[in-house]
Amino acid sequence: MAARFVLRPETLEVVVASNLFADILSDLGGALAGSLGVAASANLDPQRRRPSMFEPVHGSALDIAGKGIANPIGALASAALMLEHLGLEEEAGRANRAIEATTGSGTLTPDLGGTSTTREVGDAVMAHLSRGPSQRREPPRVALGGPELLESRPFSLSLFTGVLRETV
Repeated sequence: MAARFVLRPETLEVVVASNLFADILSDLGGALAGSLGVAASANLDPQRRRPSMFEPVHGSALDIAGKGIANPIGALASAALMLEHLGLEEEAGRANRAIEATTGSGTLTPDLGGTSTTREVGDAVMAHLSRGPSQRREPPRVALGGPELLESRPFSLSLFTGVLRETV
């Protein structure tokens, strides 16, 4: 799977794996997408007996805290994953489209070659959200794992927003 990430990343959008394996692959996927700052993740209990957790792959990025250069996209995309998990698919879609519109307009933090600050990127996403609903995007398909994994135990899921597309 790690080789597929490097050699054919366009064949993946969502990866389902055990926590350790998914942690390694999500770091690799974020780096391949251009920055750990764009990768979102979720640790899910499909039976909903335990809480699920949503966070950017990069974690809290304490080494750059307060400098205004942290990329908020991973955190915002993680929030979209949470909305989807809570059954708010339309709201999750709106959040993802706002992220795509922001990055597509060139509003990027330095880790992606841009000059925008954390606040400027966040404000741009909020501005796109405030423009109201837009067309719904098809949800991603699962690329790794199967129904038995999804139904049996907690797992990790990572989404590389707007960069890698499922084609399998």
